[in-house]
Amino acid sequence: MPAMDVWMIWLALGLRWLHWVGIGLVLTGLLAFRWSGRARWRLAVAGLGLAAGSAFAWPAVYAASMTPGNVPWQVLLVLGAGAEGWLPGVAALLDLHPDWVSAWRPEPAVPLAGSALRQTLWLLVALVLASGCAWLAWRVASKPLGWMLLALAAVLWGYRPIPSPALLLAPASAHSFRQPDVAFDVSGLSLGQVNYQRHCITCHGAPGEGPTRKTVGMARWPTVLGAALFETRPVGELYGHVQYAAGHAYSQRLSEAEVWQILDYLRVAAAGTTLQREQAWLQPLPAPGMSIRCTGAWGHARSLSDLRGQKVRIAVQDGGASSVAARALPDPRLVDVWLLPPNADVPAEAECVSTEPGTWQTYGWLAGVTPEQLSGAAFLVDRQGWLRAFASARDAQGWSRPDSMCGPVDVAQTALPTGSLSEVLDTMARRPVGPLVGARL
Repeated sequence: MPAMDVWMIWLALGLRWLHWVGIGLVLTGLLAFRWSGRARWRLAVAGLGLAAGSAFAWPAVYAASMTPGNVPWQVLLVLGAGAEGWLPGVAALLDLHPDWVSAWRPEPAVPLAGSALRQTLWLLVALVLASGCAWLAWRVASKPLGWMLLALAAVLWGYRPIPSPALLLAPASAHSFRQPDVAFDVSGLSLGQVNYQRHCITCHGAPGEGPTRKTVGMARWPTVLGAALFETRPVGELYGHVQYAAGHAYSQRLSEAEVWQILDYLRVAAAGTTLQREQAWLQPLPAPGMSIRCTGAWGHARSLSDLRGQKVRIAVQDGGASSVAARALPDPRLVDVWLLPPNADVPAEAECVSTEPGTWQTYGWLAGVTPEQLSGAAFLVDRQGWLRAFASARDAQGWSRPDSMCGPVDVAQTALPTGSLSEVLDTMARRPVGPLVGARL
């Protein structure tokens, strides 16, 4: 995940702690009978302001950090003012991905209604006045006047004019911002496929192909588990549906890790289907992790993650002559990782190799082909670990456009390969993948 998003998440989690600090100050001001009345009064008002400000701010900051793209300040203002962020559970304070506290969440695809944006100005005025009254209540020495100002601040807060959330936000569940807590690697994806075939394929069918005949007559038609599923719903909501949805065949029967692994497998399979149809991955994907063996300067590397910070070319070799040999020639700008079949002889010219079982199958899913058809293909991975370009074994024209492989773009443009590795690397450097959600990098 990009560093900025990580810091925003930590800021949001820190605000949850400050919320409880503020509540502690309020209780101290009310119960510290040995202190002067003025000191107790100011401490209680300061604690109340800190608690209210934290309860308002942490949902907005957390939502901004977990939402792809820039979220307009009006949306965050409405979200913070309407969120049920009061009294977060003490046990949840140690959770890096806490349950979402609101019935709404930001969604870049929701068009912003002009009337709602104008109403947010009145909301901003009410919040500024409420904050000003609370500050004056803390500053004045007269207790009656302070109580009056504090009461006015409470009225302004209680009757703040919140625009209809449906005009700016999308519906959310408690699991909307849950993130996978399993490694995105070859072994986890292989387990995801095994569990999908064991528990899901009977009703849902092969990924992207739709329900099987067994579902005819069922009261509830199973979901088609294709690429559109991941384009329109956060992965946390998919997790919540599988794990907790009433009536789901395997509610509470799969472990959390198994559910995440199944979703990761479906995500990779959907990416391969999209690549075959649109000549692009329309959603960003990290390169699945795998064990590797390297020589020379990279002799210390034991896994693909050890090469983070370097541009990596993953070339699929069958152990003999293949069409990718020219693309895999040593290049000082890249670290080469060759995918070889298990027990294959390691060529002397290979910089890094992986013979881990399941790598061909996993990267075949990403390419939308069978393992037998994968030999000769190649993948480019940027310094942050994102898959950025693809070269098919059947396509002699070159690499895909790296600026169109990580998000929705004009499909007509994504189908035009650049061909030149230098141009591809230059585009990768000029157009990095932006802040994203769900990246375990």
